[in-house]
Parts: sequence; C-alpha cells; structure tokens
Amino acid sequence: MAFKLDFDELPNSGIKKLYKFKSFDQDGYYKDLLNNQLWLSSRTELNDPLDCRVKLNYKLCSDEEIKNIMRSHLSWIPFNSIINLIVDAQFNHRKNNIEDYLNSFESAIDKSIGVFSLTQEISESMWDKYSNKHSGFYVEFNAVKLFSELNQKFEQTGNRIFIFRVRYEDVLPEVNPCKASLDEKAQMFLIKTKAWEYEKEWRIVWFDGMRRDERKEKDYRKEPITANCISNIYFGLNASKENIDTAIKILSTSNPGIGIFKALKKKDEFGLDFEKIA
Repeated sequence: MAFKLDFDELPNSGIKKLYKFKSFDQDGYYKDLLNNQLWLSSRTELNDPLDCRVKLNYKLCSDEEIKNIMRSHLSWIPFNSIINLIVDAQFNHRKNNIEDYLNSFESAIDKSIGVFSLTQEISESMWDKYSNKHSGFYVEFNAVKLFSELNQKFEQTGNRIFIFRVRYEDVLPEVNPCKASLDEKAQMFLIKTKAWEYEKEWRIVWFDGMRRDERKEKDYRKEPITANCISNIYFGLNASKENIDTAIKILSTSNPGIGIFKALKKKDEFGLDFEKIA
C-alpha cells in the first residue's frame, strides 16, 4: 500500500495531550523549550543513528524522472533548449554514477528537513531515556492548540510544518528519491522499526530548510510557538533544586500561567505523585 499522509491525523485521533521529555543539558538547549521554542533537529542530530534512514533506491526512478530532477537543478538557466542540451549530455554520466548523486540528495535532506519528537504516553522508560533518569522534566502540550497553531503557520506563511504519528513497521520501505511529493519524502521521517513502538511517538516535521549552529555544528530549525500550546511542566524525582529554580525563573517570563509540578514517591505503593510547586 502506498504511503499517504493524513494532515488531520492528530485532531481525528482524539488525543488531547502530547509530551516532550527533556534533560537539563550542559549546553542549555533545554532553555529553548522553556522559552516556547521548538528545536527541530536534522536527522543527523537524532539519538538513533538508524532513524530517518529509509533506503533511497534510484533503481525505482525512470529515466524521465532522473532527467526532471536534473532539469530542476538547472532552472536558473533562462532557456529550456539549453537546459535540455545539458541534461542530454550529462544524463548517461549521472545514471552510471548514481552513488555520487545519491550522496548529494542525502546531504540536501540533512539540510532541509527537521523533526521535533513527542510522545502520547508517559512511561518509566521515557523518564529514564530522555530525562536523564528522572533528573530532567517533561512538558505537557495541549495537542489541539498545538495542531491549530501549526496549521495556522502553514496557511498564513506557507511554511510546511505539520504533525504526524510515527508508523512502526517490520520491514522498512524503499523510497523513490525522484518523487517530489511530501508523501514520498515523509516516509523517511515517519516510519521506524517495531523495536521503537513502545515510544508511541508523534513528530512535527518541517520541510523547508535548516540553519547551522556554527559553534556546536548542529543543523536545526528553531520554531516559536505561543505559550498557550503548553499546559504544564513536570520535574522528575531527581531534578535538582538549582535546575528547577532556573526553569521557574525562565517560565515566569515566557509562560507565567503554566502549571509547575514536582514528582514525589508514593508513600504506600510503587509509583509517583506530583506536587504543585508554583
């Protein structure tokens, strides 16, 4: 079955909340989230080196599709006749040296598409893996408001930023790199192996270009959202008073209406309670 994006997948799901787990990293990237900024990473910055690595198979491309890609790279030339002459002259070389062009295509993807991951479920594994063994925090997003804001950004600015559920498959598909549709491109970012199914992940995907943090050599897109997209913040059991105080100080300006909670051990059974602290 062909992969088909459902742009209304989140509102149709009935999910009201989504969560982002975060650690207090030494570089201070966590502050972006506290300041209502989404750090959309290049796939090269994701924690799983196999993530977003669905195979690109040029053998799926027809000769005409390859030529159309070549023509698009020469669109700055004002005369179609000249473009066609160049394409005809270079086509066989490209077809016989496909790996060079595949590497070029992969590099373009790294610099043009960013992702921001969330989960629909709070679990011990998420606390452990993404919040540094309970010493970090998670942010609770209002899923309805978040979807509405991303949709509004697209309608008002044309920025192609959307949210989708991640699919988990036994066998990863092969993608035709000559296909230009969002459906084809999105397969690389929205399909993972079933080993990751426990994360119940949703992803915000931004399709229009990244920026480079020269100091840290990271590709990213920092996208602001309004404060009302975030409902509450929950600090882990082992979060330090110093980090909590720093976060509260930031939130007092960026999101003064947010609910702030701290995890506590339940007294008579396994599990956590949360105490409101601000």
